[in-house]
Amino acid sequence: MKKIIENGEIEFKQNPNAAMFKTLSAFSNTEGGFVMIGVSDSGSNRMQVPE
Repeated sequence: MKKIIENGEIEFKQNPNAAMFKTLSAFSNTEGGFVMIGVSDSGSNRMQVPE
């Protein structure tokens, strides 16, 4: 399994909020990225997805 961590192109948001919309705006005005809703911002949480 590949671990996904937050970086300049991936952002975790536990719940939709104003910060999420700022992130979406920033991604749309730059190179793009992904916002994963329902995932904790905590550095201790990691998602695992098949490679």
